[in-house]
Order: sequence, then structure tokens, then C-alpha cells
Amino acid sequence: MGSALERPLEELLQRQPPRAVLALLPAIGPGGVDPHGWLDPRAAVSMARAMAAAIRETGVAQQTLDARLAAFDQSMRAREAHTAALLEPLRATPFVAMHDGYRGFVARYGLRQVAALPGDHEHQPGARSLAAMRRVARETGAVCLLRQADDSVALARSSARDAGLRIVEGDPLAAHSADFDTFLATFAADVARCL
Repeated sequence: MGSALERPLEELLQRQPPRAVLALLPAIGPGGVDPHGWLDPRAAVSMARAMAAAIRETGVAQQTLDARLAAFDQSMRAREAHTAALLEPLRATPFVAMHDGYRGFVARYGLRQVAALPGDHEHQPGARSLAAMRRVARETGAVCLLRQADDSVALARSSARDAGLRIVEGDPLAAHSADFDTFLATFAADVARCL
């Protein structure tokens, strides 16, 4: 997915021959690149197509590849429609996030994320970033703080308390999902519960 997300693999990947590494990072427009692009079903299909193209070149699984890709495409279309219907009545509800990793998901479903803490999980956000997020949350009437399991619980609680937000934990890395469709359904339900 790229160095923004795969920092521990960066040195290993640099030592690989160019054709051994498949870059799947989807661009999402003016905000740049979203290293969490798999949260958008359309981006997931694009990544699956890129993987299929690379697999075709190896000659592996040729007979089932097209059928599996078509089934995945169909399941993602159904997931997108279901998620859109679930989130449609909640689109105007403002929320904040502990991590700026939901841009593709937010854009796909037209959600109103009003603030997110910058940076990555290797560095704690600064006081200025926290104060700005809390201020925006209060000014916009945000109702919820979306966090993930590896976010600081203490930091989430203090930010939520200061801005009057409820906290909902999402699983954008699919740590608790058996398959991709279930993962997307669960993440969408978490976001809906937040809103």
C-alpha cells in the first residue's frame, strides 16, 4: 500500500526486483493518496484488478482468476449499495476521527468528517492538533469520535470529554473480520453507530 502504511517493509521492498513488488496505492484526488484505500469498495476492486493483472503475467490460477474477479466485483457493488443506503440518512452528521485514514470511505459515501488528527500511529499528536480538533468538534456540533484499536484510549477519552463526543471504535485494518465483505459491512456499521 505504500510507505505511508508499510514503513516496516520499506527496506525489504527496496531490495526486491522491480517486478516483484506490486504497488496498489489508490489516489483519491486533491487530498493526495489514501493509504487506507481499501475502505472504498471501488478502490478495492481497482486493487483486485491490479493484482489480477500481475497474477495473469505469472500464469498462475488463470482458469479461476476471471471468475473470482467478477464475483469480487459483484460483491463490492452490492456492498457499496448496502453501505450507501445505511449511511444516507446520516451524511450530514458531523464527526471527528483520531486518525486521518478514512478519506476514501468518507468521500465515497459523502460523510461529514470535520476533523482528524494528522500524522501516524508512530507519533503522538501535538497539543496544537488536539486543541484544533476539539475546537472544530465543538464549533460544528460533531457527535462522535471515531477511533481504532491502536489509538490511545486516554487521549480519545480526554478529547471526547472535552468536546462532548461519544467514542466508537472501528476496525479499518480488518483485525476481527474473517472475509473482506464482512469487514466492510462491520466497518460501515461502526461508522453508522458513531453517527
